[in-house]
Formats: sequence, C-alpha cells, structure tokens
Amino acid sequence: MTNVVLYGTTQTGGAGGGGTVYAYPITNSYGIYATNSFGFYQLTNGQSFKAPDNIAFVPTLTNQPGLTEVDYYIGSTYVGNAKSYPYNFDWHNPTIGSNLITAVALDSAGRIAACALLNLNILPDDAPQLSGIKFDGTVFRFDVAGVSNQVWSVYTTSNLNSWVSMGSLTLDGSGYGAFTNYYTAGCSNKFFRLGRYGVYSKVAGFEREWVGTNSFVPIADQFLGGGNNLNAVTQGASAAVVAGTKIQKWNGTTAYNIYTWNGSDWGGHGQETLNPGEGAFLVNASTNTYYVTFAGLVPRGLYAIGKSFNFSYDFISAPVPVGGAIMADLHFNPGVFDFIIPWRNGGFWTYIYDPMDLDPGSDTPTGWYDNNNNYCAEPIINIGESFFYYQNSEPKIPWLWNWTY
Repeated sequence: MTNVVLYGTTQTGGAGGGGTVYAYPITNSYGIYATNSFGFYQLTNGQSFKAPDNIAFVPTLTNQPGLTEVDYYIGSTYVGNAKSYPYNFDWHNPTIGSNLITAVALDSAGRIAACALLNLNILPDDAPQLSGIKFDGTVFRFDVAGVSNQVWSVYTTSNLNSWVSMGSLTLDGSGYGAFTNYYTAGCSNKFFRLGRYGVYSKVAGFEREWVGTNSFVPIADQFLGGGNNLNAVTQGASAAVVAGTKIQKWNGTTAYNIYTWNGSDWGGHGQETLNPGEGAFLVNASTNTYYVTFAGLVPRGLYAIGKSFNFSYDFISAPVPVGGAIMADLHFNPGVFDFIIPWRNGGFWTYIYDPMDLDPGSDTPTGWYDNNNNYCAEPIINIGESFFYYQNSEPKIPWLWNWTY
C-alpha cells in the first residue's frame, strides 16, 4: 500500500460505468494528484443492495502498461489491493449503511494515475437473519438468528422465482426448526425460505451430486454454509466416503492440487475452501456409490468469477445455484475462440465460441461448435456443475453476476 491521503472536496460527474468523479480528491506521498477517473462495471453511484454477501469491484480500467496496482478503501480505511488486471476486489459482508468506496490506481513509481469514488447503500435484510440450513442425511434444519418460539411459513421453489407454501414450521427456543427431506420424498424443489406477515428470509437450499462407482465427478458448492471447505463435501453423504477418495482442485495454472480422504479428513486439508464460483473434481476409485449434498444460503450480491489472463485455463462454476444455457441463462460472456470444457459422458467435451463463423447450412447459427467441429446448441451447464474455461482471447473483465432476490 502506498501512503495515500484522502480528502473530502468533491465534484460530481459520470465516469465509465458509473460513479462520482472527485476532482483532485487524493494525493500520495509524492504530492502528485490524480487527474484521471474511472468507474466500476455494473455499479452506479448511489446504488442500493439489500443485505448482500459480496460486492465485486471491477474497474473500467484498460489493460495498459504502467499500471501496477489498485488500492481500495471503505471510508478512510484501507481494505486491500489488486496487483494484476482487471484489478478487481471483493468486499465480503458489506457494512450496513451508506459507504464511500475509493479506488486508487498506481503506477510503478507509486504515483497516482487515476481514481474512482462510489457511494453504495447497504440495506438490512427484511427479516431476521436466516443463518443457515443444515442437512444430516435425512432432515434439513433451519437456523434463524435472534428468533425463537415463533411459527413461520415455509415456502419452496425449484427456480428461485415461483414460490409455493409447503406448510408451517415452529422454531424452538434456540431458533431451530427441522423439516422432512422433501427431496428424497419426490419433491424436486431445492430452495426454501421462511415467511411471516409478508416478510421473507434469505433463501436456503441444497444440491445433491450423485457419485457413481469409479467415477470422476465435477462438483461445485454454490451455497454459503458448512464453512465452504472440503470437509463440507463429506456432510450428508448417504454412504461413507471411502478412504482414498480424492478431490482435485485446479491450482489456477497448469495442474491440480490433490487432497485424499483418509477416513476422517482430507489429509489435513479439510479447511481448504471450495467457495461459490470455484470448481473441483471428486474422484471415487471404489465400488461405493453415494450422494454428496451441499446445503446453505443462496449467495446474494455482485460476484466476479474467473481470471482475466489470456491463453490460460480456469476451473469455475456459477456463483449461485442456477443452471441453463451458458450465455442466455448464466450471463457468461466468452470471447472469440474461447473454450467451454465441461465433463460429459466420462470425458471432457470442448465447445468453441466463434460468433463470426456462421454455418452456411443452418438457418439458426449459434456461434458454437464442438469437439467434432460440428455446429451445436449453446452449452448447458447444470446446477452444481463446474467446468474448464480456456480464455483464448485478449484479457477481459471477469464473469459478472449481479444476483438479488
């Protein structure tokens, strides 16, 4: 971090993607002022978020020589920096109230090249905080913070959109309420919330991944719960995870970090994270079959997924439990000749994006073609599924999700 002093003199005006431009609001230890400004993708000055879990700041800076880092402040408090393009930063569990965010772009000499300032309003949740949802293999349990001995209605949905009532739930003296595992009883709905007098909690849910014999399964934990660590992979399994089972997590460059289940822990790496947006493979080399269940809160806020390095792989997933066509439903924005590589029928299957290459024999060209160089439909990515993404284009901004409910 460079020694930066923040001042309060402001001048309002728009800047690339939103934000308030502050005329000469900052100076560093060299006494050089910022004369250039920038904004943030999908954020505007004065924007409000209701109880978000995360807000991703992705500057509208270009990938230009000379810039080395962007420092971030909430109010006057330094909270972190980013040292590579696109210089994005995640603000976890934002503070309720009006918050001033300052981003300072620095060059290799520590001089201020540009700045951005943005006011965001973080609103409290409408209802008592739904702290989580837990699953022990047969029963789900809600945990509602600060509430006890109350009757709430339970609502369910399969698509995070059309909610229907499934009865009432009485919270005990500790704020806990258990209900039957409707999934195994034949109900396909995976998402739940509590409601009382027109006030609704955050959404909790679960995803169950079938692990067959001698299988290689891409997994994604798209919920906030269980610490979002590898130990959560063993929670709620309908049969014990066999010793020797492996989790392979891409190291972001050229290989996997491999963790092996020894019967009680992942080789001392049980706290290794598997957060929303990340992906991993579970390798079952035994004849056992079982489900792995991820359960927790559905994330809410603005998320930036993946890296922005050209000619490199990343293993990622959607940050929220939504599936469908990768562009139409998941808002993914591939570059020309970028690859989407999911695991299909026991092997990797490559989809290549080329929007300029129209199929002369088709009335409905999609811009996608597959392993066999055949034109195909837009790739489908399921809930709880991770996939490789190869960025064959120039560096660009990450995959952005603004998810609220």
